[in-house]
Amino acid sequence: MLSRSLSPSSARAIASGGTDAQASHLQPLEEDDAIAAIDTQMLLVADLEDEYWHAHFFQEPYYVAGRSYDQYRPAYRLGWKSALQHPDANFGDLVKQLEVRWPHQRTTSLLPWREVHVAVRDGWRHAGLQMRNVQQHAPSLMRGHEIAGVIDPLHHACLTLAGELQRMHCIPMSDFSRQVIERHIHMLQSMIDGLQSLTPAVVQIPVSPWHKRLRFHWLKLKSSLSDWVPAQVFEMCEFREKNLLSAYQRALRKHLAPEAKAMLQLHAKQLQSHVEKLHWVRHNTVL
Repeated sequence: MLSRSLSPSSARAIASGGTDAQASHLQPLEEDDAIAAIDTQMLLVADLEDEYWHAHFFQEPYYVAGRSYDQYRPAYRLGWKSALQHPDANFGDLVKQLEVRWPHQRTTSLLPWREVHVAVRDGWRHAGLQMRNVQQHAPSLMRGHEIAGVIDPLHHACLTLAGELQRMHCIPMSDFSRQVIERHIHMLQSMIDGLQSLTPAVVQIPVSPWHKRLRFHWLKLKSSLSDWVPAQVFEMCEFREKNLLSAYQRALRKHLAPEAKAMLQLHAKQLQSHVEKLHWVRHNTVL
């Protein structure tokens, strides 16, 4: 997840006051590669650092009156970016390498290393504190296979219900009743497509036992369909969609990625609306 850190031998060399030649054996701190490799929580910390130091730099003991933030900004940036890249290292492990890097990273600053090294250290320490706070209060997001374990059951449930409603076409019912069922089928198909976009491999998962169960269930259902009336279809649909809504609500209690959570929230809202309308139709119209 994070980029390279110090080897134990290199860290000891720096901590014990090793030479610049010894420090040169460290893995380079490539900024762009490092930031690209930092996860979402760490990028959140990075977004906050510049804003924080812009508001507080003039309160630090090393601040010299009349100097603008641009004189200290590159030092803070060097500190917090290095902290994000090497969260398990100590500042002392890297201080010599950071000093070597300073002339190449100073950009708008005209200050020598001796006047900014404390600011670099402060940027390091503050970013480390922010990282710990973010990680402590933000629950870990689910991994890909864990998300699939949440999405797949919803996908199969939507498929099953949509298929059963489509098979209800053989039951005599009014045009109005048929249109209501069609709207529910259309909603379920839209949900199926959305869920499949979250885990494209969902259709590749072996489901032969599920297919066998569905076929057995359908054969039993088909033998009794001739006796069904539209009211029973609507009752079954409402019952099944309530169960599906409950499944969505349970899934939303998981620590999902924002994209997955947003889609499940949308589906749950649609289901809730359709269940309420279906309930009203069942009790206020002639089917």
